[in-house]
Amino acid sequence: MCHLGEVAKYKDEEDVTELIKVPCVLHMDPIRGCHTGLKGLMQSYLKEEWKGRQQEASKDISSRFDNLRSISLELPQQPNSFDCGLFLLHYVELFLEQAPINFNPFKITKSVHFLRTWTIYVKINNISELLFVNM
Repeated sequence: MCHLGEVAKYKDEEDVTELIKVPCVLHMDPIRGCHTGLKGLMQSYLKEEWKGRQQEASKDISSRFDNLRSISLELPQQPNSFDCGLFLLHYVELFLEQAPINFNPFKITKSVHFLRTWTIYVKINNISELLFVNM
């Protein structure tokens, strides 16, 4: 989830493609499975969470979460059914290390480096070596 606090700052009619910080949910799926309803579930949860935390606010803007962008990232896929946690942690680690501070998912281009270097196999080998050495 990126820049969720910005939901309160932008207006519904504003063109979010031009904002510096765009509130969005990034879907990092190393299995590329079927996640029907995930976007709606996330939006509903965030909307209710916002309402619960902003009870004293003069204006209810929780409905803005209904239009929250959800972006599925193109990621290398895991070759099995048991490494998903490792893949996801690796992707989050790389994103946190490499993403620009003012991340805008609408400005992702071929030249954006941080979304193009998701290689995980070196990390898998390093973890395997650590496990076998310490056993």
